[in-house]
Amino acid sequence: MEKVIGILLVVAAVMTIYFGYFDAAKVYVG
Repeated sequence: MEKVIGILLVVAAVMTIYFGYFDAAKVYVG
């Protein structure tokens, strides 16, 4: 069970970083 929670936390962190980077790039370009 702890393994599943850890995976979810990693996925959430990666998605947050990815979308944050995408928004920053969009603002920089546009």
